[in-house]
Amino acid sequence: MTSVLELVKGIGVFMILGKIILQLCSGSTYEKYVQYILSLMILAQLLTGIVTLLGKEPTLSLEKEIEEMGIFSAVESNEKEEKLKQEWQNYEAELENLGEGESVVP
Repeated sequence: MTSVLELVKGIGVFMILGKIILQLCSGSTYEKYVQYILSLMILAQLLTGIVTLLGKEPTLSLEKEIEEMGIFSAVESNEKEEKLKQEWQNYEAELENLGEGESVVP
């Protein structure tokens, strides 16, 4: 219950501040753009609050979301990293053998 009140208070204060900003730029050519941006910000706050109330923590970390979905695990990441390191060492060895005594760059 207190989290709902906190959400409503936060959005209410933001809306009051938004109205003050709109009054300061009234008659300006940018008024409709400011109103649009403020509306998007209020919507984002509302959606973030609803997601928090449902028990999920809103995150913007793509890696964390992917790991939670189980598409890409940390174990696979380490295996792929080791494989890439090995391939890089092989390429370096090939380049050294290719350019024995000759410069690769003219």
